Amino acid sequence: MAIDLKKATYPQSYVPLLEQMKYRLDVDANKARESMDLFAEDLRETLRRREEALLHFIEKEEWDLFIATIAETDRLHHFLWAASDNPAHPYYGFFIEIYRWIDRIIGKLYTKVGKETAVFMVSDHGFTHIRSEVYLNKWLEEEGYLSFIKTPPESYRGHRRGDKGIQSRSDQDLYQPQREISKGQCRAREGVSGAPRGDQGEARISSGGGSGGG
Repeated sequence: MAIDLKKATYPQSYVPLLEQMKYRLDVDANKARESMDLFAEDLRETLRRREEALLHFIEKEEWDLFIATIAETDRLHHFLWAASDNPAHPYYGFFIEIYRWIDRIIGKLYTKVGKETAVFMVSDHGFTHIRSEVYLNKWLEEEGYLSFIKTPPESYRGHRRGDKGIQSRSDQDLYQPQREISKGQCRAREGVSGAPRGDQGEARISSGGGSGGG
């Protein structure tokens, strides 16, 4: 997902129009750390701006190929998947609201193209409830296939001190996928999965027969 509107827009002549629309590239997921209500409102506003832009461009331009990417479902699922099938969940209504909204957007886009136009709806991945997880780096370390140059790996340093919004954890816990439980939700905290980054030389694969830092 692009983070800079000007760099993500071609041709550049469209930038002023998108800025006038107050178009947003993505939802501000950090809002969820402050309040799920703030996150929900930010998601609504982002989807509102995306709908405006999509309808504008499909109507005003001639297209051989038109691709509309709606990322709001992904952000919704990451933070509120538990609400998807639980009417008692406090954000169940919001979850259904967004799905119905996106359904209407798809319907509007569909009416803008001719019957001879092929329309595809695709997704790059799905979602489901988390029942259990396997952290492969921990298994590789235990079996002697992975050793760390630094113990603990440098990517854990901030979390050992206890970053804002992240509780300090034991060394053993650091090797497990980090999850934050919030209002019954299980959601990944960005950058806390603990996977060593190869480009930083954080870990190395060994030939087996032992583990440990060098």
